[in-house]
Amino acid sequence: MHKTIKYLATIAGILATMTVAVNTIQTKASASSYQIIKTKYYSHAPKFHAKNKTQNAYLWNKTHTKKLHNIKNYPNSIWTLTKSEIVRKDAVYYYVTAASPNKRYHTPVNGRIWRGYLTKGYNQNYAVWNNLFVIPGNHDFVSDTDYANYIQKSPSQALTRKVLAMFPNSKVSIDLSENLVDSKYYSNAFTDTISLPSVNTYFDPTKYTNLSTNQRAAAIEQALNDAGYTQAKRDAMSNYKIGIYYCTRLVDVDEVEFGLQLAIPAN
Repeated sequence: MHKTIKYLATIAGILATMTVAVNTIQTKASASSYQIIKTKYYSHAPKFHAKNKTQNAYLWNKTHTKKLHNIKNYPNSIWTLTKSEIVRKDAVYYYVTAASPNKRYHTPVNGRIWRGYLTKGYNQNYAVWNNLFVIPGNHDFVSDTDYANYIQKSPSQALTRKVLAMFPNSKVSIDLSENLVDSKYYSNAFTDTISLPSVNTYFDPTKYTNLSTNQRAAAIEQALNDAGYTQAKRDAMSNYKIGIYYCTRLVDVDEVEFGLQLAIPAN
């Protein structure tokens, strides 16, 4: 009996040792299989949001051995891409950092996530986002409808909504809005471009700081009338698209053009 017990104990010890060895091999294999083949950096820091806000989707550390965050816990965040990493021919991970609509995170929320969990563009819960940037060529607003949705819902866009009401038959164009910010973009896509500096000066958040939103809107309407764009003429501009951009404050942005621009699509 004692020999039998001793034999079974020896077998159990051998099996335990084999199990540890197998687990160690599997861990090393998992870590070694996650090797970065190629890295791409993004100077313009494109924006993304969760494709499915209720789905578990994790940010990982560099070696893909530790889960850092679950983006399901950050449903209103915008994820800024700084680099992508190819780890296999069919696997691309994005290194992203979260931006919050209401506060700065004391500790940065970042990590690597499979790109299939994200979709291009700003987080579209625009009721909680203010002063989002129109960045030419970046397409963070992914369509005219997306940009119009931001204008209609963001608390920071009260002035923009009032000005758009002055052009009831002109539709918003994100391409023309980006062209307004930097005229080298999309200029060939439009004809008969109209820019009015006397109007646009009232969009500058660094000027006329004593004016309320209603007072700015009234000043813009008067400047339009003075330039010959009366309400009757504005009503008749249904063939024009309108580019428009306004922020209630500036944050780390230089040489940004604010205001409106009207043009007819070339095609």
